[in-house]
Amino acid sequence: MKKKLLLFSLAAVIILAIVFGKSLFLEKNNNKMPVENNLQNEIQKNIILTISYNKATSENYPLQFTEGMTALDALKKITTEKSIILETKNYNDLGVFIEKIGNTKNGDDGNYWLYSVNGKQPPIASDKTALHAGDEIKFSFEKSPF
Repeated sequence: MKKKLLLFSLAAVIILAIVFGKSLFLEKNNNKMPVENNLQNEIQKNIILTISYNKATSENYPLQFTEGMTALDALKKITTEKSIILETKNYNDLGVFIEKIGNTKNGDDGNYWLYSVNGKQPPIASDKTALHAGDEIKFSFEKSPF
């Protein structure tokens, strides 16, 4: 009888140890997953804005993406935060065009402010181009292909 009670007690302790150990292991792993997911979500909520004044001078600015943000909104946010001069001209239905960033103005040396999103030049003005989380926007001063 004592032997059966001892075996039963030993089996109960082993089962409790397994269940308790497994729950601790799962709890540790569950705590790690939200941190990794949060980091991934934060990365995806950012965009990168690059201002390229010429081939030798470019500046990258990471900023937080907000729903409904346009390429022009992103540029305005950075130029305001960094106290960079920004001049635009509204062409009504065509949209808002960039005239000047910093000391670099359209027409200087036959170059103009152009922009691209993820390496592609949109066929519309920057105030009409909706952005998405993770986008890379580049405003560059160069010869226009048009």
